[in-house]
Amino acid sequence: MATDAFVSLCLPGRLLDICHGQRSEQGNQLILVLVFEHIDQDLSAYLEKCPQPGLSPGLIKSMLYQILAGVDFLHSNRIVHRDLKPQNILVTNGGDVKITDFGLARIYDYQMTLTNVVVTLWYRAPEVLLQSSYATPVDIWSVGCIYAELWRRTALFCGSNETGQLVRILE
Repeated sequence: MATDAFVSLCLPGRLLDICHGQRSEQGNQLILVLVFEHIDQDLSAYLEKCPQPGLSPGLIKSMLYQILAGVDFLHSNRIVHRDLKPQNILVTNGGDVKITDFGLARIYDYQMTLTNVVVTLWYRAPEVLLQSSYATPVDIWSVGCIYAELWRRTALFCGSNETGQLVRILE
């Protein structure tokens, strides 16, 4: 996938400008401000506003394809997002999706150990809940949970803690 596709699929909208802000309080870091196009809603809000009977199969297919294309680009470049959830996917009024919030994303190396304190609980893969080693498949698990939510319009596994989450998954 080309770099332009990364910008449209993975960044929160079209990059309009890059400005420098004031230096940090310590004075040793320049702050960059990225200015993106405005997108009105995240996927969670989009699903809440969707009237009955829900999203059309064609729209679900399109959204899932866009999410998977963005995740594929990330994984192809050794980046694991680690916090995919409806609140981190923006949706334009035309149904285009943009993956956002790369605060937990990491460049992935197969020898590296990653922390288990990642991903919002309802979208957390079993290997993370079991505190096992993990890699890019945790993002695919999250996408699968999002896919189910596109159909159901409610989260698939709603645990209140890690143990409860595992129980929900195993049920």
